[in-house]
Formats: sequence, structure tokens, C-alpha cells
Amino acid sequence: MSGYMIYNNTFINCHAGSFIGGGRRNQVLNNTYYNCSLAVHVDNRGMTWQADECKEGGPFDQQLQSVHYQSPPWSVHYPQLVHIFQDHPCVPVYNTVEDNQYCHGEFIDVTAEETREWLDTVANNTIHC
Repeated sequence: MSGYMIYNNTFINCHAGSFIGGGRRNQVLNNTYYNCSLAVHVDNRGMTWQADECKEGGPFDQQLQSVHYQSPPWSVHYPQLVHIFQDHPCVPVYNTVEDNQYCHGEFIDVTAEETREWLDTVANNTIHC
């Protein structure tokens, strides 16, 4: 999943409130997580068990080629895709997780190092019980 906005929601008694499965440019903003085992899950499946899916010549590339993604109208509507294979392919980059509140559970399951490596932003998330 890429390009989703998850904002102004309340999650109560969830296993994982918000789930980013390897996607990019997702925004998780101003949500409240109460009694969730994990508020926000982010994984790097494109770097691990799904790595073959997004290599050049793989299924993702074939799908993009089938719609001529580097030419209009696709290149105009989705300019980030034009150079996708030069911009950290398969890495969950440019995700933003900000200004969320949580209580009774773990907030996020990625490390600060992974956040930096993946060019993600995780900031201003607070415990609020």
C-alpha cells in the first residue's frame, strides 16, 4: 500500500491499529490508539520475502510497463513512479507517522535506525492515558 492517509481515527482494542506493509508515502496522522497491542506496524517486505516482486523485470515492473508509466497520462498523474527504480525501490520510504496518541500498548515496531534508513518520519507521538 502506498500513498494512503490514515488520520483522525480512534482505534480501540486492536492488535495493530495501522498497518503499512512495505509501502511508501503513507501518512499516519492525528490518530488515537487505546489498548492496542501495537499502534502502528511498518514492515520492509519488499526488502525481504517479497523482494523478487519489485525488481526490474519482476511483476511490479511488468505491471508498470503495461501502462507506460513513464509517459502521460501516468507520468503526469503519478510523477513519483517515473524514476521509481532509481528511488529506493522496494524500500518503505517517505512514510510519515506524526502527532498520534497512544495508551496501553507498544506504539511502533520499527527502530529509529530503520526510520532513518528508510527516510521515514516518526515524530510527536505521545503517550496519553
